[in-house]
Amino acid sequence: MKIMNIELTERQFQTLLETYYLGEYMKQAYGNSADTKELAELGNVLYEAAYNAGLDEDVEFDKQMGGYVPTAEFEEECDEQINTYDENNFWEELIILMANRDVQAQGLTDMSSKEFQAAQKVLIAKYEKEFADNGIDNLLLTCE
Repeated sequence: MKIMNIELTERQFQTLLETYYLGEYMKQAYGNSADTKELAELGNVLYEAAYNAGLDEDVEFDKQMGGYVPTAEFEEECDEQINTYDENNFWEELIILMANRDVQAQGLTDMSSKEFQAAQKVLIAKYEKEFADNGIDNLLLTCE
């Protein structure tokens, strides 16, 4: 295995740690990552290097685990980003799915891609305003 070295500023290293944490979370979120061991090894290398570089506000040594781990504060900051992403993604996906459903429900199957996008854009704007103003208060689900 070839060893590679890179030089980073402290801020770049913090950004790398954050990016690793967020990426590892995404890959592990639903338990389907094939490279779990490699991710853990990379995390160990990054966390140890960060600690040794003086980034102890982000990383600490855990005696029980016998290794370096992110601090609770670092995890909380990253988890806030994850929560913001999840919240925004939920609304965006819901709005797009509803807009697509409603364009198709209008029976306009012979429209061009450009016409579909124009019709979709109108509905997206309508749903964005509705959810921004009322959240799910006016959302009604009917099961048939």
